[in-house]
Order: sequence, then C-alpha cells, then structure tokens
Amino acid sequence: MKTTNTFKTILLIIFGVGILIAVIVFSLGGGGRDKKQNYGSVEIWGTLPQNIVNEALKDIEDNITITYKQKQETSLRQELVEALASGYGPNIIILPHGKFIDYKKHLTPIPYEFFSEREFRDVYVAQAELYLTKEGALALPLLIDPMVMYWNRAIFSSHAVSRVPSVWEDFNILAPTMTIRDNLTISRSTIPFGQYANVSHAKDILSMLIMQAGAPIIAINKGEMEVNVNKGIDIATPGSSAFKFFMAFSNPALPTYSWNRSLPQSKQVFISGQSAVYFGYASEYDEIKKTNPHLDFDIAMVPQVRGAQKKLTFGKINGLAVLRNNNNKNGAFYAARLITSGDIAKKLSQGLQLPPAHRDLLAQKPDDAILPVFYDSAHISASWPDLSSKDTDTIFRDAVEGILSSRFSVDEAVEGLERQLSQLVKVFVGE
Repeated sequence: MKTTNTFKTILLIIFGVGILIAVIVFSLGGGGRDKKQNYGSVEIWGTLPQNIVNEALKDIEDNITITYKQKQETSLRQELVEALASGYGPNIIILPHGKFIDYKKHLTPIPYEFFSEREFRDVYVAQAELYLTKEGALALPLLIDPMVMYWNRAIFSSHAVSRVPSVWEDFNILAPTMTIRDNLTISRSTIPFGQYANVSHAKDILSMLIMQAGAPIIAINKGEMEVNVNKGIDIATPGSSAFKFFMAFSNPALPTYSWNRSLPQSKQVFISGQSAVYFGYASEYDEIKKTNPHLDFDIAMVPQVRGAQKKLTFGKINGLAVLRNNNNKNGAFYAARLITSGDIAKKLSQGLQLPPAHRDLLAQKPDDAILPVFYDSAHISASWPDLSSKDTDTIFRDAVEGILSSRFSVDEAVEGLERQLSQLVKVFVGE
C-alpha cells in the first residue's frame, strides 16, 4: 500500500510540473496568437513605386501591419517635417541615397542591442557601413543602384573592337580612332568626360575615379569624419590623377579629345547613338531601352585602374530609417529588419530590377543577360558620406570649371576641392 501511495505521489508531481511548463510556454507567447499586439502598425514613407512595394508586402507576417505611402523625392523632406510637427508622421522612411545626413536629426539609430554591429557587417554589403554610428545603425540598407558602363555595340563592332575596356587606359587608345570630329566639332564621341554641366553624374564619376585611385574623399573613422582626396598608397595623388584623366577628353590639343561643352547631355547623346559609352546607373536601363528601342547597346562593369588590387564602382544605396518621434519604435525596428531581409527584400529587388543589399540575397545571382552585371557591380559598390549634395556639387563643379578656364592647375583645383570639403565637415560637426 505504501508503494502504491509513493507511486501516485510521483505521478502527481510529474503531472504538476508538466502543467507548469505548459503555462510558462503559453504565457511567453509560444502559441503566437497575440504577437500582432506586440508589434502593432507601422507606416512607411518613401519614393519607391507604390505598386511594387504593395506587392512585396501583401504576404507580410500576421504579427505586424505595415502600410506604405509613396512620396516625391522633391517634397519628401518638407512633407515629413510638416507631418512630424503635427504629430502624425510615419514610423519609418526609406532614405534616398546620400540623404541620411540631411535627415539625421529626425532619426533614431537602430540600437546594437537590437541588431549588433557584428551582425550588421556580416549581413549587409560593405557600402552599408556608411549607416553605422556609435549609437547604432541610422538605417538598414535595402537596395543598391550601382554605376555601370553602357556601350554601343554597333560602334564597337564597326571598329572591330571585340571587348569593351576593362581598364581606363584602353580609352586612350580607342578615343583617337572612335571619335568623329572636324577640328573642334565632335559628331560622335567615344567617352563623355572632361566637362561638368553636360556630363550626367559628373560628381559621381569623379568620385568613382578618385576612390578607385585610392582616396576615400570623406571617411568615417571611429565616429570622426576625415577628408582625403589626394593621398594614396598605390597612387601617390589619387585626386590629381583622377582629374587629369577625366579632363584629358575635353582638351582639343590632345588626341583623346572626345567631348566639349557644346554637346547635349551625355545620356541623350548615348541614347541617340552618337556616343560609344555612357556611365550611368543600373536603374536607367529601362529608360534607355524605352527611349530608343532601336539602339543596339549592352552593359558592362565600369573599367578599373590597371594593377589595382581592389575593384570599385560608385553606387547609390537606400535604407529604412526609424523616425525619432515615433509611438512604435519596437515595431519600426522589427519592420525595418523584416523588410531588408528575406522574401520582402527579394521581391522588391525583383520588382525594381536592382540588386539587394543583403549579402545572402546578393549571392543569388539571377540567370539572365542583364542583372548579373548589376549584381556583380553591387558587390564592389562604394560611396562617401555626402554632407550636402547641393554644396558638394558646387565644389566639384568649381574644380572642373576652374581647370577648363585655366584659373587653376589640376593640382590647385584638387587642393581647393579638398579644402572646401574640409570646411563643410567643420560646419557639419559644429552643428
């Protein structure tokens, strides 16, 4: 009888422990039925197309509600400021490239307790590290729009050139024969370099050349901004070397003369079939194809500096940033991470035909003729923290125009550019 009572006692203890474990698991949300209350509703503003974002979000997890509103890039900041002042702003904005400095005072970093710096570096491409601060990530990167080289197949074929340039030096050989000119009048260009006003993305192209040569322009080191345009390792003066190469194609005294200020915008010249190459972004592919369906063109990765150990192209990157004035920060942090990884990021990448910033997704290279070039370019995409796109555009423009007008030598122009960027950094840090 005693043995029977002992056995019953043991059974009751085991049964009681089982019930206790079940209660604990249920109270911690193991059933998942109440998770939606934990993350609530999140509203996102951005400039990406409404239909593509809605399609990507339609199968979102049922533990969060996410709505998206498309805004115009020209009015996004003003609408945001007004909305925040009225207390009805979004939880997240999709930051356009180069704008995170402009919006910084409105943002709250995504803390490293939520997403560690080590994990950030492992998950996203190197270019995304521009978002990192001492307190956390200003944004989680979503898509990359790398600069590529568009080239006219008919022009290259007519000159029996079977391979497009892989190093910049190749253009010194091609320009004298491919360019069609009568004294100063150019009727067909090889490469649209050497001017500013009519060279699409001139600042970005010069930035790419400088960074390829080994200078970061503006780097962030332990939270401090450092300006370096003209100090390198493999190339002693990266900035001067980049400007000299760029300017050579607008000098009528040189055999490489291929571009002047009387020509239309370089993008339009390429679309009309009167330029052998054009340096533009992956996002421009559809526009070029639709504008001139008869243009026989292809794309390639941008040329590199001969002998350089590190390949690089300039690229635009956008990311999801959480607003400081926010009644659902935890939900916003969760939504930002959810959207920038997994199926949603993949769908957005496919819908916009742009590479994702997530390393695992970027490794899944599409099997078609165009996107692999974009994906390969995204792997080597880089940029620098542009503190004020309007001011830096003026600084780069003044350097080019100063050289063209002979007011400055190349070295003097680069020295002035570096000095003005340093002044801009001081103003920014002093704010």
